[in-house]
Amino acid sequence: MKTFSICSLACLRRRTENQRLYDYMVANEYEHTSDYSKADLIFIDTCAYCKTEEDNSVRTIKRCFENKKREAKIVAIGCLPTINPIALRESGADHCISSGELFELDKLVQPERKYKSIPWGTNVMNFFSTFEERKLPEKNKKTAGEQSLHKLPGKYGYAGDNVYHVRVATGCLGGCSYCAIRFVWGSLKSRSTEDILKDVESAVHDGADEINLEAQDLGAYGLDIGTNIVNLLSGLFKVAGNCQLALNDFNPQWLIKFYPELKSIFAYNQNKISFINIPIQSASNRVLKLMNRPYRIEELRDVLIDLKKAAPSLWIVSDIMVGFPGETEEDFRETKEFVRYMKEQNILNYWFTPYSDRPNTAASRMDNKIGERIIEQRTSELVEIVGQIPTKKQSKVLKV
Repeated sequence: MKTFSICSLACLRRRTENQRLYDYMVANEYEHTSDYSKADLIFIDTCAYCKTEEDNSVRTIKRCFENKKREAKIVAIGCLPTINPIALRESGADHCISSGELFELDKLVQPERKYKSIPWGTNVMNFFSTFEERKLPEKNKKTAGEQSLHKLPGKYGYAGDNVYHVRVATGCLGGCSYCAIRFVWGSLKSRSTEDILKDVESAVHDGADEINLEAQDLGAYGLDIGTNIVNLLSGLFKVAGNCQLALNDFNPQWLIKFYPELKSIFAYNQNKISFINIPIQSASNRVLKLMNRPYRIEELRDVLIDLKKAAPSLWIVSDIMVGFPGETEEDFRETKEFVRYMKEQNILNYWFTPYSDRPNTAASRMDNKIGERIIEQRTSELVEIVGQIPTKKQSKVLKV
């Protein structure tokens, strides 16, 4: 029997996609192994959100190429094949298939069961090869090589038997000037509310404690099919029981647009929400305009303060991008003051991402790029404001 292995370096938005890949391979009589050196087909789920993640993906493929069986094939999947295929040319990957196009695997696997015939699952299994390479003393260099031979790095892996994932939508309605992820997924494609509710009900019945809603732009849900996020969440909380929902990538423009209805939903169900991720990116209106983010920081600030008053136990996490092209000292000061105030008021917790050019984006063609040393310094200043040690709840967000 032929074998396969999966290493995921990608974000939590693709957990159900990797589960479907696993189910597809098993349905076609491949046996899974967590030891990629024994696999006939090795899948590396890449990330290309920023340059750091892209480099990590390429290094992983190269290390896998050096240690695999001679006849084994490496398949690079995820976002990197679309965002920067040039980076994959000398990586050692034999095949490159972007997310959203895994049906192309039928040409490689020659399956009895086609990829599109495999249903979406909700219970992500513990099958990822996502262990960090161990660092052993130099004097044991040979031993270190032997012991780390079958280890591949990965951030997002197994989150526990009771954490389920439900795909809500793919794509977005935005046009952020720095984002290349939208080149991979295209415009918003929402699943029907009925299908999502069935998946959540099934997960709850199976004993889920937490359900992660997968989408690139959760707040935009339904706007392409005549409904919206308010209607979806109203239905989800009715069937979720005691299960908590994790709300990722709830872009600010939709929080502002639907806030009157969302306020009451979040307040009433705050104990059923594991966390909500609201990527603010900058507190400078000038930078937000350059980013093509369609909201003003004053309006968002008022909404967040009011939301926290209405739902004091709601855990809100935000992303801030540091060093966007043209970000002046004054722009950074505005962001820093915003971060400090919202942290002191216990309204927001943060993740900071240093800006890096992504191929073919409008931002990559902008002038006035910020130097790496300045970006590092600004990031350090923000980290110092919020503290360097994540709380238990923040750690939970990282590993889902």
